[in-house]
Amino acid sequence: MGNPSPDIVTVCATCFGVSIGVRCRSVDQKAVSSHLPLNSERVSSLAAEHVFSLEPHSEDETLFSIRRGSSLRASRQPLNSALKTLQKQLHICIAEHATSHAFVHAGVLAWKNRAVIFPGFSHAGKSTLVWSLVQAGAVYYSDEYAVFDESGYVCPFALPISLRLNHGERAIIMPDRTGSSPLQADLIVFTRYRPGAVWRPRPLGPAETMLQLIRHSIAIRRNPSLVLPVLKKISLQTRSQSFLGRRGDSLQLLQWLAGGSKRGDLCYTSDTGITDRSNEEVIKNDGKSS
Repeated sequence: MGNPSPDIVTVCATCFGVSIGVRCRSVDQKAVSSHLPLNSERVSSLAAEHVFSLEPHSEDETLFSIRRGSSLRASRQPLNSALKTLQKQLHICIAEHATSHAFVHAGVLAWKNRAVIFPGFSHAGKSTLVWSLVQAGAVYYSDEYAVFDESGYVCPFALPISLRLNHGERAIIMPDRTGSSPLQADLIVFTRYRPGAVWRPRPLGPAETMLQLIRHSIAIRRNPSLVLPVLKKISLQTRSQSFLGRRGDSLQLLQWLAGGSKRGDLCYTSDTGITDRSNEEVIKNDGKSS
């Protein structure tokens, strides 16, 4: 195989134990470098495990395609749109292949020094909820992924928040206050926006919490030996401080969080009778009968 064209360079980096490379024209190298995954470390030369390409269209060099290996992921996009698509694809790759962290689809913030996790898929109202709570004083950690280390602590992954507006438009916002240190997950809220809904959360035991986290985990099928122990640890740490329910506007969650923090309503223990002890034993024994 011949050498690449002198005009083509490969931008290499590692992130969460995953090595990636992006082939692009030298003129686009700076732009590509600015869209590498958050917390990535640039390396000068690397046999990248996962190779992406930013390719100008043969007939119109203002339009670009994105490839992951030989697989086409996007085509004929203006440079800015193509770079956003590339960044999203890189983040997906990192989430799928991270070697020591488990990625969960979730918004994350710190409320009164407590980490609050909002797992949710796209169109669940996650971004709007996170932004509303940040405006109310919460510290922003993430809008896209909850990144848990092997101890069950959630790490900052503060990408700009992408808010859907009317007519399909989007606003990109980066909060001023962002977290800098890992926090233990103290509260997990599984919720989806439903117009007119009233927030009446149902507390979850550890086993049900773990099942819900599995639904939102990125690499559960690819790397269960890493993901399952982490989710188990999180589920046991939070115990009955996990809740499920539909919500209306974000104000309902804000009032619930603020009121619960003052009254202690969110700090359930097994003494309240809410924690399902049998579920907890199921997790501790990995589903095996004693």
